[in-house]
Order: sequence, then C-alpha cells, then structure tokens
Amino acid sequence: MESVFLADASHGGTRLKCGGIWLGSGLLSDRGQLLDGGFLPRRTRSTITAGAFYIGRQMHGIPYEKFLYLWPPRPQTTIKPGSKHFEAMKKRAGYCGQLKLNGQRSPIYIDPDMNVALWNRHGGRHLNYNVPAWLVEQVQASVKHTGMWLVIDGELLHAKDKSIKNTLYWWDVLVFEGCYLIGTTYEHRHEMLREIVDVKEDDGGIAKVTDNIWLADIFSPDKYDEMWKRTQTSWVEGFVFKKLDAKLQPCVRQKNNESWQLRCRRKSNSYRF
Repeated sequence: MESVFLADASHGGTRLKCGGIWLGSGLLSDRGQLLDGGFLPRRTRSTITAGAFYIGRQMHGIPYEKFLYLWPPRPQTTIKPGSKHFEAMKKRAGYCGQLKLNGQRSPIYIDPDMNVALWNRHGGRHLNYNVPAWLVEQVQASVKHTGMWLVIDGELLHAKDKSIKNTLYWWDVLVFEGCYLIGTTYEHRHEMLREIVDVKEDDGGIAKVTDNIWLADIFSPDKYDEMWKRTQTSWVEGFVFKKLDAKLQPCVRQKNNESWQLRCRRKSNSYRF
C-alpha cells in the first residue's frame, strides 16, 4: 500500500514529511526528479512526484521530539560456527550477514543542537569512557544533520581489544529526521544509514567514513565462508545474521527485536555458547 506524504514547497525547495515528521528535503524539477543536493533514501527517490504530494514507499514512524532511551535491537540466539545451524543459514532466504566486532554496545543520540551522547545497552551512560572532543567533532562533521533528532545504533571499540581504540561501528538507525522508525524494515534503515554519511573506503565487510567511524556492510549467504576468515582478526568476533524485511518493533524492552537476528561467535575463552 502506498502512502501520501504532504510536501511543503517553501524556502525554494520541497520538504517531505510523514505524520508531521519531515523525511527529507531537496529541490524537485518539474518532472518530479530530486535534484542534486536533495536528501532521501535511495529506495524512495524514483517515486517522487512533482506538486503538493509525494507518493512513495510506505513509511512508518512516530514523532521523536525529546530524549527517550530506546533499547537497541539485539540478538539473543547464538549458533556455533561450522554447525548445522550455520550451514543452514547459507540457504536461508531473506537474511544477510554482518561482521560482529568485539566492542561495547553504544547507541548514539544526536539532538537538534548537534549534542552527541553515547549510551550503553543497559539504559545508562558509559561509566568507563568519556568521548574525546575530537571524536565528537568527527561525528558532527560526518553525519548529514538537519536540526532534528537522530539515533544511530552501533558499538564502541575501545575497552575490549588493546589494538583498537576510540572507534565507532554503526549498523542501524532508529530515529531519522525526528521520526522514530517503528515499522520500517532493516534493509530500508540500513540504506538510510548509508545516506546519512559519506563512505570513503569499503572492503565489503566494513565501510569507513573516517578512520574512527565505521559502518557494518551487509553481505549475502554466498559470502559467509569468505567473510568468516575475517574472524582471524582479534577484534572481529563473528557474524550477526539479520532478516532484511523484518520490521522494527517499539524499542521499549530488551527483547522486542530479537526474533529477526541471530549471532555466531568464534570460539573464545571469554564466553560460552
């Protein structure tokens, strides 16, 4: 089902919104094409029509206008590498893989004034880490921010492996342009994440925005064996498998979004299966 998004042509451009929340902005040509400088997820660009309305991919979400802690989506099920379950994932349609690194969960909240705050997965702030000012400046310079709340999910690589410090690794966006993205698919949100920043280097597993801000790539089942070799690196723990068309559930409990994810970690003395 298509949705209708009210568009405002003030200020020399067209801004698109859903349920009162702006989804993006940019100049439209008389043919309804988004001109250079516009900012919308790739999946929606081809469906823009000129005039007062935007007809496009169904978009869900509710206003996010002040800080509210969101429990980050996290897998609870763990499978062993080389097991029948791992082999079965190679044939499981609709799933992708991502590299799981050895970091601390750190969803990042960026408010309308560009203040940057890292939280942990327990609903509090990190007790053993203060974000250096230069890293805050990198975040502020790297994200395309339009004066509304932005929440990006990821982890901090700093305390668990001495070979890597002060590095952010992102894989999801939970709030975009002040819209809490309940009901959007993981595939769509990952595309949004790639639009929020400019990638300068990409090796198929990790996309680097800067030397200290990385994105998790998604890769298909035919790449699992090749990508598993990356776990020979000390700070690469394994994989997280995610269902691409799974929709984000309200992040009000730790386990609300566990059903569409599985993790697979290499053998280690620091945990048990």
